[in-house]
Amino acid sequence: MSDSQGTAAFNFSQNIDNSTSFGGYIEGSYKSLSDDVYEKAGFTSMEVKVDTLDNFVTEKKITNLKLIKIDVEGAEHKVLEGGRKTLESLKPIILVEIHSVSAMLYVAMILFPLNYELNILEEAQDSRCFISATPK
Repeated sequence: MSDSQGTAAFNFSQNIDNSTSFGGYIEGSYKSLSDDVYEKAGFTSMEVKVDTLDNFVTEKKITNLKLIKIDVEGAEHKVLEGGRKTLESLKPIILVEIHSVSAMLYVAMILFPLNYELNILEEAQDSRCFISATPK
C-alpha cells in the first residue's frame, strides 16, 4: 500500500538481523538510517507494484472495515494518505508501528483532521513506537 497506484522502488537487503526485520523500505519512506549505511549494508533496489488503500477497498467492494494494521517500515504516512477516503467513511481502528519522530508528526497530521485519537501502546528503545488510532 502507498499513496499512489503504479510502481515504486523497494530497497532491501538479503541480510536479515536476528530474523526479525530486514530493514527494507519503499521510496519516500522515513528511513531510520542514513543512505550510506544502507549502501554499505548492500541494499539493492527493485520496482514493485503499489496501490492505495482507497483503490483496494473500492475494487474489492469492502463496505465494513473494523481494523487496519500498518507495519511498513517508515511509509506509514504514504499508506494513510492513500486511504483518506476509506478512513473517513469506514472509520476503522488503526494499529501502526511508527519508525521516527518525523513519521509520527505526519501520521498525526493525517489522522487528527479525520477525527482520530492517538494512543501510544508501546515505545521501543530505537525511536520506534506502536500506536492505536481510534475514531472519536
